[in-house]
Amino acid sequence: MKQKLRVGVAGAGWPGWQHMRGYQEQGEAEVVSLCDPNTERLHRIADEYGVLRRYASFDEMLEKESLDAVSICTPNAFHAEMAVAAMRAGAHVHCEKPMAVSSEGARMMAQVSSDTGRILMVGFQRRFGPEARHLKRFIDAGSMGGIYRARAVWVRRRGIPGLGGWFTTKKLSGGGALIDIGVHVLDLALWFMGFPEPTDVCASVGAKFGNRRRGTIDGDLWPASGEGTFDVDDFAFAHVNFGRECSLSLETSWAGHIKHDQMTIQIWGEDGGAKLWPLEIYTDHLDEPVDISPRLPDTDLHTLSVSHFVNVIKGREKLLCLPDEGVKGLELIERIYHAAGLAGPEVARRT
Repeated sequence: MKQKLRVGVAGAGWPGWQHMRGYQEQGEAEVVSLCDPNTERLHRIADEYGVLRRYASFDEMLEKESLDAVSICTPNAFHAEMAVAAMRAGAHVHCEKPMAVSSEGARMMAQVSSDTGRILMVGFQRRFGPEARHLKRFIDAGSMGGIYRARAVWVRRRGIPGLGGWFTTKKLSGGGALIDIGVHVLDLALWFMGFPEPTDVCASVGAKFGNRRRGTIDGDLWPASGEGTFDVDDFAFAHVNFGRECSLSLETSWAGHIKHDQMTIQIWGEDGGAKLWPLEIYTDHLDEPVDISPRLPDTDLHTLSVSHFVNVIKGREKLLCLPDEGVKGLELIERIYHAAGLAGPEVARRT
């Protein structure tokens, strides 16, 4: 294999530039090409990171560049199509979450990864945090016993992405708060629980704030007055059962009348419990309850994610974010939407 991996990045917005920074810091990969249909942003970010090869077309980039790997950091609706094209062109793929906007697209991606032998990594950066990794090791060691309950929360007081952009346009995003931030905490909870099979789901999903046009507050974190698309959910609350004695509750929202933003995972086990963030572990020692607060470093999650992807390609690490797990997460998200009486997304096509 070449000394440095040749990487192409699709998407010059956030988090595309974070992937580019991650490759630079990792040192064993070089971003040789960048693709984005927004030419002003394309040239600005390419100049900032010293990328000479620039494309408005993803297909043209694949055709003209000999790439070892591709990072896909585009609107969600394009993930599956781009990932499949890249893998069939011989490149390994690091795809931002959600894996796709439908479980059908995700299953296709996983199948192509298996057929081509190309690595497909789903960008669940929250798994790479030192606290999450430590808790996962604690659970996998059997120290918490059987997990029977989880609570996953990411709620914001005012945190709706810019109105009219792709985050609030269903045909590009596939959904709103649930598929944007809810997917992160849902993935972590399922990862800690070992991805049990859901038996039944009840949910409430909708939008209470996105179309109010109350003016811009805190930059672009609240919908501005005027024109703009908002046809997605801004909240989702769900309860998922995995058989009779195991369950998960999910709370996620872009906006709400709450005191402050919250992001946490709570885990109940037969021999212990835990919460994130910060990480606290609750168990017994000498028949007395004890609380454990590990001292762990603060690190950049995107950098860790990109570094792991390179190490997996180099054969030094085993893939942490498996395609099949991304599929299962999307299948559950679909069940949550359907339980709330909402149809699947209208998927946009690349031009």
